[in-house]
This record gives sequence, structure tokens and C-alpha cells, in this order.
Amino acid sequence: MNSWYQEKTRVIVLSGHYGSGKTEIAINLSLMIAEVSDRKVSVADLDIINPYFRSRERKKFLESKGIHLIGGSIEDSQTGVPSLSGEVQAQLSDGKGLLILDTGGDPEGIRLLGRYDEEFRRLREENALTHYFVFNGYRPETPDAARGEAMLRSLERGSGVTVDRLISNSHLLKATGRDEILEGWQKTVELSERTGIPIAFCTVPEWLSPPEEIPREMIITLDLHMRSDWMS
Repeated sequence: MNSWYQEKTRVIVLSGHYGSGKTEIAINLSLMIAEVSDRKVSVADLDIINPYFRSRERKKFLESKGIHLIGGSIEDSQTGVPSLSGEVQAQLSDGKGLLILDTGGDPEGIRLLGRYDEEFRRLREENALTHYFVFNGYRPETPDAARGEAMLRSLERGSGVTVDRLISNSHLLKATGRDEILEGWQKTVELSERTGIPIAFCTVPEWLSPPEEIPREMIITLDLHMRSDWMS
């Protein structure tokens, strides 16, 4: 596991436009951390605006791996009612374990984080919160570094939480090849240069070998848990 994971971190915020791959990354990171740490790992599914790929759809799988999933206080995963579990508040105040926040995919969805402003300020003072922006250079809304920066700043304003690090997650689902990974990485490098925000890592699907041009220590291999066969 590369340097993106720090034991002192108590909250990881994942933001990015819908389709950027936040939920897939949330699941993979939770599994990685659970394997190497005795900490209680929880994933909070805060995407209640756009009914795309929700981590709550893998609730049983995550719990079988010892990972606690916090969804909305509603039981129906197809319902778009803007309801958040009070468990998120409890986790933020707990001081134990690690909480991964899988946020909504647009400025309206991420604005829900504003209710945790006081807790986030305290966590910042303790250097215990990290906000990652997931950048997919193949989404129509973020096809290049300039529009990636525009989305990043919009999500920062909506959440009130400054982005700390970038994740290069450019993909075309199962049509992704090494060329797409490399081009996405290059776009992320440009985004980093534009914003001054460092890159945490670059994701590579499990069926691909990483492009040699990307430093090996920056690579994280993703197992795909959220992509159905019909999307191949």
C-alpha cells in the first residue's frame, strides 16, 4: 500500500463527478485498509441524489469482509429521498476507526457535507481528514485538466472542504486499455500542475498491466465490484 494511507487519518472524503468511479474506489480502499489494519472501517454512502452505482448495493459483501456500510436511514436503495443516517454524525465524533465518505457526484449532492462543518474543522486541526478528488478524464464533463479543475473547485465550494490530493481514475469501463490509463494519468499530472494539488495514486483495472511510464509506487490495482456484466 503506497503512502496515501496514514494511520492518523480518521476520515476520507471522496469527491468527483458522477461516473468518475468514487464508489469503486471507496470499496477497494476499504478492503485494502481492512486487510492491513485492526481499525474498524466504515463506508458511508452519501450519494442520494443520483441513483447510479451506490455502495449500499454491496452491503452484504462489505459486511462479509468486516466493513460496516452506512447508508441512508431509508431501506430502499432505489429511493432518492434525501435522508442521511445519524450514524455518520456518530462516527465523525467517535474518534476511533476510519470512515470513508462516498459523496454525491455533483455540487448539489456534495453540499450535504455542510452539515458536518464543525466536525470537519476539528478533524482538519488534527490532520485527521483527507479529501480526494477522483478525476476521470473520459467523462464528458471532465475531458481535460481545465474542466477537471472547474469541477474540482465547484465541489470544493459546494462541500466547504478543500481537496488535498488527486486520484487518477480515467477509464472506459471494460474497454479500458493501457493507452487510456496513460493518457488519463497525463491529464491528471496536468491537473496537478494547474492546481498545485499532489496526486495520491493512479488506478489500474485488475486485468491490465500498468503502463511503464507511470511510477510503480503510484499504482493501485482495482478489483471491479460495481460493474455488471452488461456494462462490458
